[in-house]
Order: sequence, then C-alpha cells, then structure tokens
Amino acid sequence: MQGKSYNPHAFWEAVLKNNSDLSGVGHPPLGFYNRIAYRFRLRALKRAIKFAFPSGLPTNSKVFEAGFGVGFYLGYWRELGLTRVTGIDISDSAVNRAKRHFPENILRQQDLSEPFVDESESFDLVTAIDVLYHIVDDARWEAALVNLCELPKKGGFLFITDKFPDQGAFTAVAHVRRRSREMYEKALTGGGVAILWQGPVFALMDDPITKLSMPLFSRFLALQWRLVSKAIRLFGFSPILRDGVALLLGSTQYPAELALLKCLNTTPNLEIIVAQKQ
Repeated sequence: MQGKSYNPHAFWEAVLKNNSDLSGVGHPPLGFYNRIAYRFRLRALKRAIKFAFPSGLPTNSKVFEAGFGVGFYLGYWRELGLTRVTGIDISDSAVNRAKRHFPENILRQQDLSEPFVDESESFDLVTAIDVLYHIVDDARWEAALVNLCELPKKGGFLFITDKFPDQGAFTAVAHVRRRSREMYEKALTGGGVAILWQGPVFALMDDPITKLSMPLFSRFLALQWRLVSKAIRLFGFSPILRDGVALLLGSTQYPAELALLKCLNTTPNLEIIVAQKQ
C-alpha cells in the first residue's frame, strides 16, 4: 500500500537537500546520535563482507550501491581502494553532491523500483542498506527486488537490511514498511538469489519491533529506546545541548550494544542479510 502523504522522491529530496552528513539521516531529530549508531551499521557491513569474502573484498571488485544518500558507504568503498563503484539514489541533490565528492564513481539518479535502462554490467557485490523498507508500496518493493536480483554476477552477493517481523508486513510510519524474512526470501528466490546468512545490526541503538519469538527482550529494548530518544529530543531546541546529551547517552550505550551484538545471533531490531546469486 502506498502512504497517501508519502511521495518518495519529494520526501528524500527534502531530507537530503540540506543534510550532507550523518546527523541528518537515520533519526534526524537525534542529531549526533546518528553518527555513533552508524558505527554499528559499518560494523555489520564489515561482518557481512567477511562472511561473503573471507579473504577480503578484492580491490578490483565491482560494487553497486542502491540508495547511497549522504555517501557514508561510498567513503568506505574508497577506503577499501575500490575504483569500480556504481551507485543510484532517488534524490537529485544527493546525486549531485556525491558526484562532487566521489568523481571516480558512476553515480546517477534512479528510482530503484523503476526499470534499469542503463545498467548492463554485473557486480561482485550489490548493497541495499536501509533502502528497501522505505519503498512502502508492495508492488514497487517487489519490482525493486527484481531489479536488484538482476545485478549480481553468478556467485555474486546481495546485502539487504530490514527488521524482519515474524510474519507479513506492517507500515511503521508513512515512509517505512517492514516485511518478514519469508517475504524477502520468496522474492529473492524468484530472482535466483538465495539467503545464506543473517545477523544483527543493532539491539539497543534503534527502535525495535515486537517479535513473538522474543517478547520480553523486545519490550525491554523498546522501553530503553523510548527513554534514550525522548531524552535527546527534549533538548531539540538547542542543537549543541541535544548533541551533548546524544554523545553522553550514545557513549553509555556503546559498550553494552557491542557486548550484546557479540553474543546475539538475532535481535528484534535492524538486521542484515547476505544473499548469493545462484
């Protein structure tokens, strides 16, 4: 179902036009907290890469990134020495800014759910990190997955993140629709892509969903998230104070988050999937 007030291009253009760093993405009202949380997003990506490429991602690998936004992961690909990176984003502002900062990459404006008319290459790695759950129309979501499944070469990998409810799908807010692993698996299998591994991105540092398989843990995580996020939002009238509180609370959560992620195989929170083209 398509949210009546949610126009994807207009929404993301508004979000990204004046936000060029991590403070304006994720949970924009939380400011600096997002920068701390993104360390765990990068940690999860590194774990996924280690699973898919035990000897490391070769520097001659071809990478496709769907929805690069402020360019956080484009910077990581550059750190790895990758020079064959292609990316798309729905926001014109994001594309224009990224082209200035990453001129070595092939970057263009594209709605992921629309047919790819210019993409004939195949890739070693394709990522859709924090992207697909922002496609709230189910038909467009499925079309986006079909497009993504076409991109990896045989034996290539596809990384996807979502919170994967126990079953079905639900719309959390106008621009977010969560879908179960079963729904992803069905769509990916139809595209010749098989899920190999799934691991947590967050336990504490994002808003969890309620999983029937982990009811008490889900409630605990939801309570602590409400307390932390509300405490930061209380100081939204002053970005300096807000970011100070965000730094304090995020730094307090950080070691606990790290400890939980080392001992948990799954959480009621954001997770990353590694799938492979058969």
